[in-house]
Amino acid sequence: MKDFLATSVGNAIARHRKKNKIDQQELAERIGSTQGSIANIEAGRQMIPLPKIYAVATVLGIEIEQLIPKKGEFIVALYDAMKDHLNFDD
Repeated sequence: MKDFLATSVGNAIARHRKKNKIDQQELAERIGSTQGSIANIEAGRQMIPLPKIYAVATVLGIEIEQLIPKKGEFIVALYDAMKDHLNFDD
């Protein structure tokens, strides 16, 4: 599930960053990070620490909830990841 969360959060950050016309370097500088970390976070290769999620939301002028997947999306992803291992015939 870490991959789903990292990818979802990263995609949301990239989407809102681009909407605000901020490049990765500027976002990184404004939250005390590096451009490489932002690139990895947006690609889902690195999970962003909670304090940095708050900083990103503040810089982008959005609520933190806009960066985190909804519970229903998480449940669907969890089911999809596990359905091959589940056996409902028993």
